[in-house]
Amino acid sequence: MVTRGGRLWALILAPLLALASQGCAGAETPREDPEPATSVAPEVPAKMERFEFRSGQITRFPRPVVLQRLRNRDWVTLASGRTGADGRFRFTLSIEAITTLRALSPSTTYRGRSYPEVATTPVTVRPVDQIVNLATASTSDPLRLTVVTHPVRPGRTVTLQRRLGRDWVASGTGTVDSSGRLLLRLRRPAAPTDYRVRMAGWNGAPPLTSAAISVAGSDPDATGCTSTVLTIIAHQDDDIIFMNPDLQNDLDAGACATTVFLTAGDSGNGEQYWKDREVGPELAYATMIGLDAGQEWTRSERTFAGHEVRVSTSPGAGRVTLYSLRLPDGALDGNGTRTTGNQSMIKLLDHRIASIAPLDGTARYDRTGLIATVRAIAASTRARTVRIQDGRPQQNDHADHMAGARIAAEALAGTGTRVVAYRGYGIRSEPPNVSGEPLARKTRALLSYQAYDPELCRSADRCPEGDTALWVRRQYRVPPIAPR
Repeated sequence: MVTRGGRLWALILAPLLALASQGCAGAETPREDPEPATSVAPEVPAKMERFEFRSGQITRFPRPVVLQRLRNRDWVTLASGRTGADGRFRFTLSIEAITTLRALSPSTTYRGRSYPEVATTPVTVRPVDQIVNLATASTSDPLRLTVVTHPVRPGRTVTLQRRLGRDWVASGTGTVDSSGRLLLRLRRPAAPTDYRVRMAGWNGAPPLTSAAISVAGSDPDATGCTSTVLTIIAHQDDDIIFMNPDLQNDLDAGACATTVFLTAGDSGNGEQYWKDREVGPELAYATMIGLDAGQEWTRSERTFAGHEVRVSTSPGAGRVTLYSLRLPDGALDGNGTRTTGNQSMIKLLDHRIASIAPLDGTARYDRTGLIATVRAIAASTRARTVRIQDGRPQQNDHADHMAGARIAAEALAGTGTRVVAYRGYGIRSEPPNVSGEPLARKTRALLSYQAYDPELCRSADRCPEGDTALWVRRQYRVPPIAPR
């Protein structure tokens, strides 16, 4: 016979010892004891994946049970039920964030006896992010691609997709093995090709798409691009802010992109700042074309019109090429900064200085040489469309934007290339015309860039802010200026 003191201790210790008592669940228990509803920690689920929260101890008679979640300091009921014929309870649910759960059996009466309320020891469930990565295992023929998934769910279906213009088309399917991996073999494409994988949803979890990887083709003369678009701008964020979503639409349609940055965008800061800032566009373009941000870009130098120019090419297919002339930033008014000897492109164009020195120490440019270099780069791209900035005066714009537009206009004179110009700082007073998904994608690209430009925003969680927040919601074209 159990004493009253024994019953009191059973009430206190039952929730705490529930897990330890599973091995004794089938032992005979005096009827005077309460029936604790106990639980075991579920297998760690992926976010939004269904899992079972269940009892770890058998009850001797059907008991009402509620599933509760801890919210702030209160327990909120999520579901209710009863223990089944096997004496256990089961709840199926999915969660998106760290959640603390418990089961509670309210006080009840069975065959004339009263049983007090009893709750399980709380269990904290930490759902993990779904992950699917695609990597190149071998670039020979056949091409081998490796898929790695987490959490491991053997048998999960994975579809390989390749980019075709603005669309992604299926190129094969497979299932992951017991290690969460899948090896895909396919014929190496002739032209450079982007690949990604899409992993099917599992047990209620949403499907997931990997970042794309770019694979070089077997034919060196094949580009894999529907067209090439050239952009000539002053600073490293001008295309992202002022020429987007047009730029994103070009990339979505399968275009290759070449961008010429005329200045280093140093803003009078030191070498480390402008070198870091050069990395920003790589991350922004990787975001815009869906590449894994961890893939290394190829950096080299090329010579145009006798001048050495820094080149950065996107990995694999090389859809994006960035040229950096590294001229000194001319400051908002075009007077330059004391750090770089008050040089500026506008002064060079207006014959106020005879030459301008790149910040990397390469050969100085005179006016003719600068325009010839830009013309040579443009000719090498065979671009059908060239995007430039607004060269008109009195537009409340940065002097480098106007100077860059004038340089581009003179370099492109007589080529017959389609030129599209874009307004700059002054658009902040115009009605917003970028919203919805285009705005979301534009912002994602800008945030990728911002990681390497601390001058743009005070912190990533407050970006965009100030004028940048106004510019990012706008894009306005303007007729390009005629060369002087």
